[in-house]
Formats: sequence, structure tokens, C-alpha cells
Amino acid sequence: MAEENKKEKITLEDLAREMRGGFASVDVKIKESEKRIIEVVDSKIDELAMITKHGFDSVGERFDKMDERFERVDERFDKMDEKLDDLDKSNNQAHENTSLRLNEVAYSFELVALKKRVDVLEEKATHYN
Repeated sequence: MAEENKKEKITLEDLAREMRGGFASVDVKIKESEKRIIEVVDSKIDELAMITKHGFDSVGERFDKMDERFERVDERFDKMDEKLDDLDKSNNQAHENTSLRLNEVAYSFELVALKKRVDVLEEKATHYN
């Protein structure tokens, strides 16, 4: 019993004051933790924003390079179109020349045949005279 008497008796008001002090201390620590968490989250958001920006910049550069390559391909197609047009003109001209030559060959065969007929007729005419 002597030990029980040595124990200090606390009133409800003292207990309430101690609890308020404890809660206030916990509140301060929670606010400090929240502040640190917000700082970390903000820095991570900034870091993520920079990574995202870098990614978009990289994609933009790749699109620029693709645009340049497409322009070069377009130029090559334009040159190929010009070459095909030239080839088509050349082919048409060659076809016309070939047709003219074939016509000349046909005429020359006809001329040879006509010459033979004239020769035969002249020979017959000289025999009758």
C-alpha cells in the first residue's frame, strides 16, 4: 500500500492536457511527414514531366527524320516518273521508227516484185519486136 500512495494521482484535466499535448506532437509530425511526402511527390512529378518531355522531343526528332526521308523518297519517285515518261516517249518513237522501216521494207518488196514484172514485160516486149 505504501507504493500505491507513492504513485502520483492524476486528475482528468491533467490527463486531458497530456493527451492534447501528445496529439499535438503527433499532428506536427504528421504535417512534417506530409510536407516531405509532397516534396518527394512533386520532385517525382517534375522528373516524370522531364522524362515525358524528353520522350516527346525524341519522337519529334524521329518524325522530322522520317519527314526528311519521305521527301527524299518523293524526289526519287519524281525522278523515276520523269525517266518513265522519257522511256515511254523513246519507246513510242522507236515503235514509230520500226513501223516506218517495216513499211519501207514492205514497199521495197513490192518494188522488187514490180521491177521483176517490168523486167519480164520488157523482155517479152523485146522478143516481140
